[in-house]
Amino acid sequence: MTMYPYNADSLPCECLIDEGLYIGDFKLALRVLSSDDHLGVTHMISLVSSSILSSMCSESSQKLRPPRKNQLTEPLFETAKRGSLLSRMTISLADTPEEDISQIMLPCFEFIDEGRKHGTVLVHCMAGRSRSAAIVIGYLMWSMGLSLEHAMGAVNRRYRRASPNSGYMKQLERLESELCRSQRAQNEIHDHRHGLVVAC
Repeated sequence: MTMYPYNADSLPCECLIDEGLYIGDFKLALRVLSSDDHLGVTHMISLVSSSILSSMCSESSQKLRPPRKNQLTEPLFETAKRGSLLSRMTISLADTPEEDISQIMLPCFEFIDEGRKHGTVLVHCMAGRSRSAAIVIGYLMWSMGLSLEHAMGAVNRRYRRASPNSGYMKQLERLESELCRSQRAQNEIHDHRHGLVVAC
């Protein structure tokens, strides 16, 4: 079992979803960027519109490149050094039901997982309600094998603002189906290797 030993004591406790994993809004992200020690955050995912990303660049003492046009399929990774190391993943994303997040899910999940092994991760959007919640919920499904219902419950118990929009929810439902199919396939391979016969 993977251990995630780090938390950021300077961040609000209600934003802590699981060990080393926080969710938040734009204001919290600006606090992290403006602090010399980044409030203990070592990895941050920003899921906001292009205009908001530009304002974040001006607020940060580090000049970040503007997001590329094809940001959904090519997430922008930034590593900035100030008092401490902060690795950033920035994705231009609109909070609309039509927005496709399927292409960014796996890169986000892997970034979160790697970040938790070595430090503390903050996933944020503008209000800390829909975009960031969708990615964090999906990550719990992907990393812990939770159903969508259980992942939603795990997030809402700690962070009541979480409410992905209807389009994101449909994509999380598809993710759940894909993860279930993958797990069934793995189980079948395991059963075949061990000579087990399972009746469908």
